[in-house]
Amino acid sequence: MSALRAFLKEQATALRETEAECAEAVAEWKTALQSLLDRLEHWLREADPRNILSIRRIPVVVRQRRLGIYDVNGLEVRLGDRSVRVKPASRYSSWPSSPDEPEMMAGDGGVIISGPNGRYTVYRRKNEDGDEWIIAECGIYNSQILDQAAFEDAILRLLK
Repeated sequence: MSALRAFLKEQATALRETEAECAEAVAEWKTALQSLLDRLEHWLREADPRNILSIRRIPVVVRQRRLGIYDVNGLEVRLGDRSVRVKPASRYSSWPSSPDEPEMMAGDGGVIISGPNGRYTVYRRKNEDGDEWIIAECGIYNSQILDQAAFEDAILRLLK
């Protein structure tokens, strides 16, 4: 076997393994996103007993160097002529721990929530108990655990 042929055989094996790992990472990320969007949609519907919000899933195309191009769902929330979008941004993410600390915290995914009055980022951290989601207003280092109250506060600020 020639050196080139041996090299290409080795590369083909490595690429197949990498493609399989990427496909697994994307599938796991899509499952986490589905769970997050289900929870956010539930909170919105619970806060809106009069059904004045229009809530729908929207297609989002994500392009990532490590994972390629893949399709996921996001959310669009409309109140009259105002809208907020929840768009998955990246399977791999990081965020600053504080304004004074240059160290970045590693995350396991990021989602952008944007509207007419600002933008929030939601970061995912995987732990032994499952996923933990952190929400932070962009440009302000006030990150907190994403719970119903924090999410409703963010939506209220974005829609007001």
